[in-house]
Amino acid sequence: MDLQHKMAEKLALLFLDDKDDEREKAVITYGIEVVLNELLKAILIFLLGVLFGKIWIAIIGLTYLLIIRRYLGGRHFDSNIMCTIFTVFSAFLGPVMIMMIRIPLFIQVVVGIILTLTIIFMNLYTKDEPFPPEKIRINKIISIVLFWTVGIISYIFGGLDYLSAILFIEIIGVVFAFDLKRWKQ
Repeated sequence: MDLQHKMAEKLALLFLDDKDDEREKAVITYGIEVVLNELLKAILIFLLGVLFGKIWIAIIGLTYLLIIRRYLGGRHFDSNIMCTIFTVFSAFLGPVMIMMIRIPLFIQVVVGIILTLTIIFMNLYTKDEPFPPEKIRINKIISIVLFWTVGIISYIFGGLDYLSAILFIEIIGVVFAFDLKRWKQ
């Protein structure tokens, strides 16, 4: 049992009384554990943003990663540590590194078009319950609109560097949402 789970159990006691059954206790404990896990990642990314002087990319990166994962879905890690490392890299370290490379606008637009076509034609990864076809279509449309909207806004207010960061996060989101088993068939 890890530290986050123990903390979640202790915090859950604040919301529970003796009348609650074990299932309800487990659900509340799990919910608190999820909040603690996401809060830890957000605080870590925020602190790195402050330390590197890149607070805006930390905020934009984490927000955009969470949004894109919401609509594209994707794989999850089995451990909180791997999830935290992946999130910190995907939402902050990777975008900051890619911002150091001067990628011309033309190449970034071409990559954006390729990502858009990939989203349109890809099979979304779903571990347990497959999305209904209509929900998949809607999620793809929302993710494409978000990608281009955030990309254009990032370019207008932050320039090529911020657009590069958004492209990096989108690539990570698409890679983790891609259903490789269905693609091989």
